Amino acid sequence: QQQTVQQQQTQRTEKFSYTNGTNGHTVFEEDFKVDTFEYRLLREVSFRETVTRRYVHEVDSQMLTTIDRSLGPPSAPQINQKPRNSKLQEGSDAVFTVKIAANPKPRLTWFKNGQRLVNTQKHQSSYSNQQATLKISQTEATDAGHYTLLAENPQGVVVSSAYLAVEPVSVQDFIEQRETTQKTTQLETEAVDSSKMLAPNFVRVCNDRDVTEGKMTRFDCRVTGRPYPEVAWFINGRQVADDATHKILVNESGNHALMITNVSRLDHGVVNCIARNKAGETSFQCNLNVIEKEQVVAPKFVERFSTVTVKEGEPVSLSVRAVGTPIPRISWQKDGVAVMPSADVRISV
Repeated sequence: QQQTVQQQQTQRTEKFSYTNGTNGHTVFEEDFKVDTFEYRLLREVSFRETVTRRYVHEVDSQMLTTIDRSLGPPSAPQINQKPRNSKLQEGSDAVFTVKIAANPKPRLTWFKNGQRLVNTQKHQSSYSNQQATLKISQTEATDAGHYTLLAENPQGVVVSSAYLAVEPVSVQDFIEQRETTQKTTQLETEAVDSSKMLAPNFVRVCNDRDVTEGKMTRFDCRVTGRPYPEVAWFINGRQVADDATHKILVNESGNHALMITNVSRLDHGVVNCIARNKAGETSFQCNLNVIEKEQVVAPKFVERFSTVTVKEGEPVSLSVRAVGTPIPRISWQKDGVAVMPSADVRISV
């Protein structure tokens, strides 16, 4: 008998007001659950029309109906790459990207916890080359939540969501960020010439770490230099590029980060960061130890006992062999009642 323990992530439920972002009036209020919200967007036309209602002057107030012949026949929106959950430090910029194919061009609506987002300096959305992007500038703790994209055209609708987690920064980090920002601003006002060049210098680096396969991890550093250095990340000598699981982040304060959203055994090894400018080059490295996720294999009997006939009072021996990961625990029953060791019964493994 094998006991399997599954760890389930409980979805956080809070009170949220569904609004269309146009006038601030609450449409209605209920406990927000992202899966329920997605379902209603897809299945309830009146609900979808209510929460996506635009200002009259918004450029996408009307859905496009013109077919783009270069894209082929008319087609409903289809998501080819979903947005990914993200975990960032407070003050960083968050970016969600979604690849969507549709003809006509889809109308896109972004929501945070059921509330429609409009383009502001805080939230900037765009769509180009069949890729939708939402940028959230200078994230704060209140920016954490479920972000949902609704894409619609006359042929159909599709939705997809991702979660943004925002980690608070310490007071010391805040002071360092402010000082670095001030220094960067000061440097930008100075003319860069050979007499004022400064070689790159890492003022903060990251440490070795152990990460379980499939989890997310992030390496952060801060670099100074004049002119401002170019930074590159390497894993086991191979340069890291933005892909499905590796994200290279940078902001104007000199903070750089390598975020691995889904750590694999290929990421195990040495993580190296190199900064260079015209005045020189510097680097640091740390170790990433990827802990293999425990493999679970259901129990299976590879040897079974068969029916035997004995005379009353004679001893009988029944044996089995089972395999599995973790090692299975075997118990015995007779007519549905557990058999326990006694003077007449001996159980061995």
